[in-house]
Amino acid sequence: MITQLIADIYEITLEIERCLEQENIDQIEPLLERRGKMMAKVETFKLENPDYRYTDDDQKRFQATFQLDQLLIPKMEELKTEAGKKINQLKKKQQVSKKYLPYQQQNYGAFIDTNK
Repeated sequence: MITQLIADIYEITLEIERCLEQENIDQIEPLLERRGKMMAKVETFKLENPDYRYTDDDQKRFQATFQLDQLLIPKMEELKTEAGKKINQLKKKQQVSKKYLPYQQQNYGAFIDTNK
């Protein structure tokens, strides 16, 4: 059971990497949630069975998952920064539109600039 959970965590981490490479950002959050739940199950199992020893394969998978995570973190931070920049640009455009809006009037479907 625990070996399967560890293998699933690794596979989900690989899937997250593929989504980042293909920029399928919408699919990342559900994968992170699933992986988080699985990690919680592994941790719960370890707390309930303190004498349990992970197999060599499990430890190798943990290590591979950790290394992959270390590679994914900068990519995710970069996407987060880009998204923040885009949001700020949209906010600026909205502010400019709101400031300019009172100076426009509609006349038979055509906008006429009253501020020259």
